Amino acid sequence: PEPDEGGVTTQASARLLAAFDHSDLCNGVFQHNHKDIGKRCKPRQTPIERLSLDELEQYDATVWCLSPPCQPHTRQHSNQHRERDDPRSSSFLHLCDLLIEMDEDMLPNLLLLENVVGFEQNWAVADDCGRDDMGSFTLWRKVLCDRQYETAHFHLDPTDVGIPNNRPRHYTVAFRRGRSLRRRLSGGRSNEIHSFTRIEGLEKLFARETLDKPPIIHDERSLSRLCSTSEPTRIEAFLDPALSPASLEQLRIPKKIRESSGAWCFDIVT
Repeated sequence: PEPDEGGVTTQASARLLAAFDHSDLCNGVFQHNHKDIGKRCKPRQTPIERLSLDELEQYDATVWCLSPPCQPHTRQHSNQHRERDDPRSSSFLHLCDLLIEMDEDMLPNLLLLENVVGFEQNWAVADDCGRDDMGSFTLWRKVLCDRQYETAHFHLDPTDVGIPNNRPRHYTVAFRRGRSLRRRLSGGRSNEIHSFTRIEGLEKLFARETLDKPPIIHDERSLSRLCSTSEPTRIEAFLDPALSPASLEQLRIPKKIRESSGAWCFDIVT
């Protein structure tokens, strides 16, 4: 695809190899929205903490998209400093362990992670801090450091990129070249990951992860220097045009709820 006016390539082709989510509701929505993909690659509810290294290496995936449970890291969590003890952290911690163990030739070339703002808290590491004493974010940074990923962390709101959802989130984007990329390119894989690393100005946002310095977390101002931002798209653009008026009415949030004191949690931009 051709770069847009801001000089950034915004489209990429991809083939889904596997999808995992513990929620049957999320998996049902995925299959509804991606019927063709869902037939050949049905999302699995296998607990991620049960996945083996051999199984992940068999997929030979170029890109991993991760959205670990955010509840252990939310500001409302009374024991945020003990988030690793939360059972909901186990799937992400397991994937971190597998990335450390994975053969270099099989490592994904692009890692995309999304979580709640607060995930990045407690990043500091004492000299005698062992793996089991690290918070999730610190362990994540150690994985990226040990496996030599070029990394950028962001705090962004979807409205910054034109999506009508006012919900600040933490994002990590990490890429590595190395043997796995050379092998995949020589095998006929798409070179879009390679092109991604050459976008003008993008390299200024990325650096090799290191644990002896605090993480650099970029915001929308960093992105605005690379590409133009746009006004959020109207919600109606995301609705299925084939829905009948009766079906649309069933999806409408009642006025009583919209005007209630808890309506702030919808995060919707109208």
